[in-house]
Amino acid sequence: MSPPLRDEAPAFVADVMLGRLTRWLRILGFDVLYFHRAPDDFLIYVVLESGRTLITRDRALAQESLLAGRILLIDETHLPHQLRAFMERYPMGGGPRCAECNGLLMEVTRKEVEDLVPLYVYLTSPKFWRCPSCGKVLWEGTHKRNMLKYLGFDPWRGCEGRSE
Repeated sequence: MSPPLRDEAPAFVADVMLGRLTRWLRILGFDVLYFHRAPDDFLIYVVLESGRTLITRDRALAQESLLAGRILLIDETHLPHQLRAFMERYPMGGGPRCAECNGLLMEVTRKEVEDLVPLYVYLTSPKFWRCPSCGKVLWEGTHKRNMLKYLGFDPWRGCEGRSE
């Protein structure tokens, strides 16, 4: 296994209303903690203790004075618009992360995943990654093309060249 990919991007905590956005941000390389059903007081504590930025749709939480300078209010309700709003402020993530657990993915050799992926994937995919936290194996497949079609822009290129 190669060492984990370098991760120097800012880190975030997402509130319960942004679970889908969290998964997409992780795929794009953003370090995002997500706690299903976490109360606001807990989120505030995590932000203050970790130095992360809170991503929220909750206007009242966004007004919390303890979080001044550490909050990004997302007004949008539709996922592609949420992602655009986020990326206008933070255009680049770090190394790719596991969408499930936020672990920093490690590139692995084909041989290391031979018995862990379908035969067709093993034979046709040039690169593989594995999450050291949960063990999930990933590869670039048609999901990327489908993501681009759904979003209407290429988030790997930042915010330039997008269309509404």
